[in-house]
Amino acid sequence: MRGGHIGGRTTVNVAQGRRIAEAMATMTWKSGRVGRAKATAVLALAISALGLNFSAQATVFPATVGGSGDRTEEVRCPNGTVLVGFSGRVGDWIDQISLICAEFHVPAFTLGRTIVLPPKGGPKGAPAEHYCDRDAAIRNVFVHLHGSDYVRRLEFSCSRPRDGSSAGNRVFGGSSKGVKGRLNGGQLFRCPGSEYATGMIINYGKHVNAIGLICSDLNTSASTTGFGNVGNAANAVGVGERIEAGMENNTDRPGWDYRRFELSVRNPEACQNTCKADGNRCRAWTYVRPAVHGAKPVCYLKTAQPDAKPSACCISGINKKIVRLGKIPPSSPGEVLGEGMENDTNRQGSDIHRMELQQASPGICQTRCERFGQCKAWTYVRPGVQAPKAVCYLKNAAPDPAPNKCCISGAKATSAGPDAPSEPVISPYEENTDRPGSDYERYMMDDANPCRAACVVDKRCQAWTFVRAGIQGPTGICYLKRPAPAPVPNACCVSGTVTR
Repeated sequence: MRGGHIGGRTTVNVAQGRRIAEAMATMTWKSGRVGRAKATAVLALAISALGLNFSAQATVFPATVGGSGDRTEEVRCPNGTVLVGFSGRVGDWIDQISLICAEFHVPAFTLGRTIVLPPKGGPKGAPAEHYCDRDAAIRNVFVHLHGSDYVRRLEFSCSRPRDGSSAGNRVFGGSSKGVKGRLNGGQLFRCPGSEYATGMIINYGKHVNAIGLICSDLNTSASTTGFGNVGNAANAVGVGERIEAGMENNTDRPGWDYRRFELSVRNPEACQNTCKADGNRCRAWTYVRPAVHGAKPVCYLKTAQPDAKPSACCISGINKKIVRLGKIPPSSPGEVLGEGMENDTNRQGSDIHRMELQQASPGICQTRCERFGQCKAWTYVRPGVQAPKAVCYLKNAAPDPAPNKCCISGAKATSAGPDAPSEPVISPYEENTDRPGSDYERYMMDDANPCRAACVVDKRCQAWTFVRAGIQGPTGICYLKRPAPAPVPNACCVSGTVTR
């Protein structure tokens, strides 16, 4: 086992954070000590303790320059944090990348402890880590390419949120030795206005192939309603705010923003019409009333249809148009129908992610749904219907199938009945016990309970050891293990096993 730290910052790794919190609540309920209601409260406290909240508004710059990789993921810093740096593995290009996020405190505009998100990419390359000074966060990123398929390095600029002053530039990635100019091309992302980086769109497989940037207003990064006080301005429909057909009054749809702009008048219809005019890219919209995000109303356009949430701040709506009616192009050569695919079928609604595919293959869309935990169903839209390329929609529910030659759809298979996997057998806490060796994952945590929960939710894990604070560093450390090593008496630690 080994310790470590990031530049004097307290580091909390929140890999599988929400699932860890859910496992804590589930185990508390199943233990029989409390009821389901109290277990739900445990879940809320666990998520709060880990600093997790996954709904956040943003300006999204897609990963359009570089390779497509094996998969695309949107990785966001937890609610209340901003992007301050990167860690991972690098060689001639970036093989693996993790986002380093830091707590952001308002109104003092100061940064707190850091959080390292789970890595994306492959195991090759040498370890690397670069981040802004303690009082600064990332605003601009230049993505340098190696050829046309890999990200060679990231050059990022740091600014201080308290006054916007520059804190210099940093570089994460491969060496520029022997490469002239701005390497082999790339793309510059600049967070607009007073926004700071809060996440990334990452195409990756064994290496990092392309990167996009997600920016958020620090005062409103928690959700569309943000930290602002709705106040009297949002207690009633204002002058000019006519509620037309398709508008959801006093409703917010936080998240999945790709465009944000101010309106000169209180007119939600202008926001609605802009969404309609933006073709099939805009899937939903939210109009934020004056005095919430500033003196003027603000319109957010969204690439998916986030869940509706009651809030006096806003008026929202969805763009129900899925495909352009008319001539449907013939099937492409790559459209091989496999098990679980519904040919000439659309499953409309419940979209949480939209992506254009480099290859016209419904299997790619189906596979991405299988790999994405929140995905319950998917729809593959054939090339030439919404865009020259095929489009894949991932969904957080399974809408009813409807005949439509535009599409191929499917629902994620679920295990049920006698063949469903059995519940793991969780050992009691082994106090004052170490299980040295067989480590494959290492987290920083405050106590043994989330360490055991992390092992429970990771199907690879067969044992765990929590090293108490002050032994290897100022915070506790959790080690996940496979296979389960033999127990050794040691006051340093608490351990346990999980039998599957």
